[in-house]
Amino acid sequence: MGGWDRGLDYKALEKTIIAELEKRLAKLPATKAVRGVNNCCALLIQLRNGSRVGEAVEALKKFARSGERTASVRTEKRKDGDERRIIIPSEVKREWINPAIVTKGAVSVFAQSIGINTHSLRYAYITKLAKDGVDPAIITKITHHKKMDQIVTYIQENVADEIQARVAK
Repeated sequence: MGGWDRGLDYKALEKTIIAELEKRLAKLPATKAVRGVNNCCALLIQLRNGSRVGEAVEALKKFARSGERTASVRTEKRKDGDERRIIIPSEVKREWINPAIVTKGAVSVFAQSIGINTHSLRYAYITKLAKDGVDPAIITKITHHKKMDQIVTYIQENVADEIQARVAK
């Protein structure tokens, strides 16, 4: 795991994304604001589901077309046809979304502009679930990692870092 995957707080990320969303909503209907709103919605979906950015974008597009708050999307990085369920957060409104302008690349660039690496959202979610006591096997099912050892290794690294920091104080 890269260093950017580690140590980001789920609640802080959620607060940042929602603040960015509210800032851009205040500027609607400006075109740039619409893009920002769409990007914020994709990031919020990614954070709340522990998904990859492309999965969040696909779910957002499906929501824009159907209005359904649950979407089944192809799991990225899997060649076995695996699909995962994504739940659209209640803060995301269908009338805000323009599926023609929301793309994986645009969301990634936008995230960087506000100081977030999109993959960090996935690992903040995993860390939150682990701290909430969710079994690594269940986390693996939720996030659709192919192997549980990826989750276990990540969780163990975080726990080891936290213990080391506590002892060193």
